Amino acid sequence: MALTLQQAQTSVRTASGLDMLAGLWLVLAPFLLTFTGITAATINSVVLGALILILAGSREFGEGYRHAWPSWINVIVGAWLIIAPFALGFSASVEAMWSHIIAGAAVVVLALWSALSTPGEHQQG
Repeated sequence: MALTLQQAQTSVRTASGLDMLAGLWLVLAPFLLTFTGITAATINSVVLGALILILAGSREFGEGYRHAWPSWINVIVGAWLIIAPFALGFSASVEAMWSHIIAGAAVVVLALWSALSTPGEHQQG
């Protein structure tokens, strides 16, 4: 059963709002978990957290819920967050590694939910 336009809008905005919380966590995590001494982890976390906030936020307001591409980009960003501790060499820092992996998994799931809830072009209320 297809979602109504109102249900799709609510679903997209709920998932994107939760995605924004994951982005905010990533921005704050290096300071809260004190891994600011690991440059690669800090830059990756703050920059990608801000990107997630912007992309997910773009789906929250106005007609942004009608465009799935920001969520698809967040799926890719979330996947990168999962592999970043190993690719960038900071997997020895338990705090930085798990912050990235858990937030990345949450971003992937939430961004997929948001993208797949996007109303179709001809969907009506």
